[in-house]
Amino acid sequence: MWNLRSCWWWCPEFGDKIDALLRSVVNWSQGGLKEIRVRHCTDHSISCPNLEVLWVKYCPQVTDESMLNIALMCPKLKELDISCSYEISCACVEMIGVYCKSIETFKRNWMDLAEVWRLQRTRFRFVPPNDLDDPSIVLIFGNIDAHVIGKHMHQLKHLELRFSTLSDKSLAKLCKGCPHRVSGLVWV
Repeated sequence: MWNLRSCWWWCPEFGDKIDALLRSVVNWSQGGLKEIRVRHCTDHSISCPNLEVLWVKYCPQVTDESMLNIALMCPKLKELDISCSYEISCACVEMIGVYCKSIETFKRNWMDLAEVWRLQRTRFRFVPPNDLDDPSIVLIFGNIDAHVIGKHMHQLKHLELRFSTLSDKSLAKLCKGCPHRVSGLVWV
């Protein structure tokens, strides 16, 4: 739950501490780490070849570059949650689908746009980029994600797209693109 005190967690110094802790755990595991569930990390802390579960929810410093490296270096990835990590583009989602053929659970939940605009007015650092100010741009993201997921993630068993802007037509195409019955489709 968001509150005024939690906004201070998003400062660069806090991100550096989380990165250092995460790098330490990855090094200590000697490449054997299979699960990472973290918030507030950056591009510099995530890499592990045996990774099966990765959650980088609410990580404004995780970008396409680090996710592309994960897609290339973590073929065993089964579960990925990139919810509210707005620096990860639709093109990167496609690369994950192309290179991580074991993904069964994928979560790309967005923040409710009313909440985004409220936070932007308060000028906190962790708000998505300014291109979200134009609602017409926001409306296409969900459809692009649906196209990419339907095209490259046929093995999905659970998919979450909360607050996505995908249309009914795109949802139908997505369902056709995933031949396995997706038991956990969450679309709000």
